[in-house]
Amino acid sequence: MASGCDKFQQYTPDYDALAHGCYWDYVRVYVPAGTELLSSAGGDAPAESLIEPDGQAFATSGLVEPGERREVVLEYLLPASTVADGTYTLRVQKQAGTAAIQ
Repeated sequence: MASGCDKFQQYTPDYDALAHGCYWDYVRVYVPAGTELLSSAGGDAPAESLIEPDGQAFATSGLVEPGERREVVLEYLLPASTVADGTYTLRVQKQAGTAAIQ
């Protein structure tokens, strides 16, 4: 964990200071119900499987220090019924308040 990042002490209402400080991210990937999480890497803790009203999600969090880049990798196995016809549709949904997906 970073030595200079403390999310309970670092908050500032100044956007410029926030933009150049530490960033705490929460990653959530929605998957069809019955999907098996095989492995996860890159988060501060192993990803956990969550039951959601419309299916299931895998989630983890990560701290990104100034100038640092993080990558979260999830390996999972879809239920056979999801890919029974040999195809799979992946939906990517942007986070509210962010720029449009290109």
